[in-house]
Amino acid sequence: MRFALLDAVGELATHITGWIKEASHAAIKQSFDDWLADFGIGNREKYQVITRTRDFIQKYGMSRFQPYTYGRPNGDIDTSHAMRISDLAGYLVHNRRHDGQAEYHIIPSVFEAEILQGLQKKSGFEALEEARMLVKAEKDRFVSKTISVNGTQGRFVVLVFRDED
Repeated sequence: MRFALLDAVGELATHITGWIKEASHAAIKQSFDDWLADFGIGNREKYQVITRTRDFIQKYGMSRFQPYTYGRPNGDIDTSHAMRISDLAGYLVHNRRHDGQAEYHIIPSVFEAEILQGLQKKSGFEALEEARMLVKAEKDRFVSKTISVNGTQGRFVVLVFRDED
């Protein structure tokens, strides 16, 4: 759709650019072919949300997530460490899964602003679910009540880190 629009604009602007219609069509076709070679025909937004999620966890997994031990009072949060976390993204939860893998309980507003970055929520959640990175703690809900922090049970987007397959 975008390339078709560019093609139409190129054709309409020939009197400004000095190009002939055929040259404009050829340039847009070459751009489209280059784009197709780089990105293929897959869903680009799906790829973006998975890549952004992996990058976010790798970049901030040790600095913006408060360690939390599931099943312990208040998650055994080390309050002296908690005070040093600026711009908290969520909680790194241990002992909640049978496979021993840690979960990243991300504050929904952080997920939307820093991972989705304007992408559609529903398609983003579906892409992460398909990549087996999203954990639905409540059936049919992407954002769930999971852990209690200081006596309050908040809602989080729950993710696990998975390498690219």
